[in-house]
Amino acid sequence: RTQIQSKAADFRAAIDQGNDFTAFATQNGLTVNETGTFSAESTEIAGIPPADFFAFRGAFEGLKEGQLAPVVTGMENFYVAQVISVVAPQPKAYEEVK
Repeated sequence: RTQIQSKAADFRAAIDQGNDFTAFATQNGLTVNETGTFSAESTEIAGIPPADFFAFRGAFEGLKEGQLAPVVTGMENFYVAQVISVVAPQPKAYEEVK
């Protein structure tokens, strides 16, 4: 487990140094998956096991487009993740929340 965590940290450092996320992952035999859009209120994230959900979701708090999350240590995996895009929240109409 420590070796995998170290590999995740090394990968993140390489991305911080300007390497392309997907290209560098492919060159190093790592898998890249996109989760799709999620928010602080999401109750699940595509491709993230339930055991890792809260750690993964919490890592993105306050990040902006293009930023890397810190290495996420889940119960089942380690994740290096990048914010692809930020979608502005859409306030609900009064009729939806009353």
